[in-house]
Amino acid sequence: MSTKKPILGNSLMEKLTVLPYLSGLAVILGFFFWPLVEVFLRSFSLEGNVTLSGPDFTLSHYAQVATLPYMRSLILQTAVVSLLAAVVTLGLAFPVAYLMSRVRPEVAAVIVGFIMLEFFSSIVVRLFGVSVMLGSSGPLNWALRLIGIGEQQLLYNTFATTVGMAHYLIPIAVLVLYSAMLNIDQNLMLAAKTLGASARHTFWKIYFPQIRSSVVAAASLCFILAAGFFLTPSMLGGNSDITIPLYIVQQVSLYEWGRASALGVLLLIVTVIGYYISVRLGRGSLFAFASEGVGKGTASDDPLRLTTMTVVLWVITGFVVLALLSPLVVVIASSFNGSPFLNFPPSELTFSWYKQAFGDPLWTSSIWKSVRVSLAVGVLGCALGLLLARLKSQVTNRHIADWIGVLALLPLIVPTILTAIGVFGMEARLKLLGTDIGLILPLAVMTMPYAFVIIDGAMSRGTKDIETAAWTLGASRVQAFWMVVVPRILSALVASTALCAVIAWDEITIALFQTGFEKTLPVLIYSTVYSGPTPEVSAVASVAMLAVLLALTAFMLFRRRVRMSPRRVLQTNEEL
Repeated sequence: MSTKKPILGNSLMEKLTVLPYLSGLAVILGFFFWPLVEVFLRSFSLEGNVTLSGPDFTLSHYAQVATLPYMRSLILQTAVVSLLAAVVTLGLAFPVAYLMSRVRPEVAAVIVGFIMLEFFSSIVVRLFGVSVMLGSSGPLNWALRLIGIGEQQLLYNTFATTVGMAHYLIPIAVLVLYSAMLNIDQNLMLAAKTLGASARHTFWKIYFPQIRSSVVAAASLCFILAAGFFLTPSMLGGNSDITIPLYIVQQVSLYEWGRASALGVLLLIVTVIGYYISVRLGRGSLFAFASEGVGKGTASDDPLRLTTMTVVLWVITGFVVLALLSPLVVVIASSFNGSPFLNFPPSELTFSWYKQAFGDPLWTSSIWKSVRVSLAVGVLGCALGLLLARLKSQVTNRHIADWIGVLALLPLIVPTILTAIGVFGMEARLKLLGTDIGLILPLAVMTMPYAFVIIDGAMSRGTKDIETAAWTLGASRVQAFWMVVVPRILSALVASTALCAVIAWDEITIALFQTGFEKTLPVLIYSTVYSGPTPEVSAVASVAMLAVLLALTAFMLFRRRVRMSPRRVLQTNEEL
């Protein structure tokens, strides 16, 4: 007798369970796939209309991208900046990851904690901190003046853009390389040393070939992510550092939809190819943290001795951690600056900027909008992830299940700027711009992959066996789901909701196109920085950072409970 129930049950109640699936798929199709289809259709329209036929059908926008000198220069500028960011990122991330793979796990966990603390803080707050660091009155120029070099132009140029991109990419590259280095076969290293190979020869002939594919994968990942950045070059770059995402936004603001859409489609193609290369080359190592059987590169097998190279590794690691956390520290410190200008060091300390910011209706209304939008996105994003994870667990065909997983992860692959302009064009016709629902629905789809990964992992840990036992004892599909499945994945559901809410709280690219008067907090911070950063902005940014850290703390606590679920499954099986 089969233990697999059909997706649709026999009773009316069980047949109605298909409605949530249809509703979820409608949201995904309407606020992710259809906007991308519109962008594709606009790229073939002379006037940038949503059509694939008629008198204005043309390939001229793609021809212009290939032939116009300015377009070639734009593509070259984007490639150069992205390549610089990838090179700088790998140059700093590799020594950190190598050191982490050679020290005790407890020490590596501390380094990871510092790195992830920066990574999960608000992106607009981080970039604001970097702009303060590099500004004429910032700590770096203060130090340069102190040592006699004099003030330098560190902001609004390629240098600042590269620094900002590397600041975001370093944690990603460190984790990718670290997971690969944990899988190094230490026996090969030991054999080479036993046969008399020098440390340098052993590294290049034995160690590096084992992680070469992961290094290339990390480089590809960093390059394509940098190529799709909009916020970083917008806040830190100069007029000569226009990249493809910035140009797309400029063209959309001028209603030049055709050229913007053609560039967006080409950017999507490059991104998909880059992700494919990264996944293929990094298979088995991308984010494979602390899996069973790894850890051969840790100090337990080959202790890291104190040498000149070890000191260099620790210096680079300390520099990276300091560079990642300094902008956040500067933002907090500047919020207590008694001067209305962001001078460093602060002339006097005061709490007046917090009082002034939170007494301003403009800031309080933006905070309230961010709160209600992020909470709604947390619930809806978790619901979408749950629906797809549940659907994947119920289908019997492995290939269909794999495609459901691909569908759930697609919003992570598509450049956010492409999704943003697609949603903007669609919602302009539907008159949803500036409304909460017009922001909540696309953000829920964007956060859905994170919820799907967490919930799908929780469902794969023995939940199916317990549900099958409930069916055998006569429970309906609805009863088994709510009384057996949901309690076992409750921690994953709460963690998913918290993570989706945190991501929505920090999102700015899609929210930036919501042209209503009432802006979300990140968009208001972004807009205010352009008119000149002040300690008042620092005060609000500090509170936004604290909110994200509190939500992430809740997420990590529930994530720990999810990791303990296999033990609970075994205990339940023993009781049965």
